[in-house]
Amino acid sequence: MSTLKNKKKSEGQNLLQAWMTRQNMTIWRMAKTIGVQHRVVKCWLSGEMRPKLENALKLVNITNNAVPLGSWFEDPSQPRKNVHNASHQSNNNNNKKRRLND
Repeated sequence: MSTLKNKKKSEGQNLLQAWMTRQNMTIWRMAKTIGVQHRVVKCWLSGEMRPKLENALKLVNITNNAVPLGSWFEDPSQPRKNVHNASHQSNNNNNKKRRLND
């Protein structure tokens, strides 16, 4: 878990709370399903902490992507980056470096 300095609600918190409400799932049951203590889930929902990557991936699977991975780690007020273009740009930069080193 990573501790948050500012307690601004993340998209992940809102989506997880909404999903749990729709599924009538308690904090205790979610904790047992993921394999963490109930107070960990409470901290995710309150904004005190974010899930580790491993647990965020479990949430993606458990909720059938209703709580996507990026919802915990991106600032929802900022526009989303185009992942494909960022990856493509990174590959281009790596290719340029390889050519320079050849």
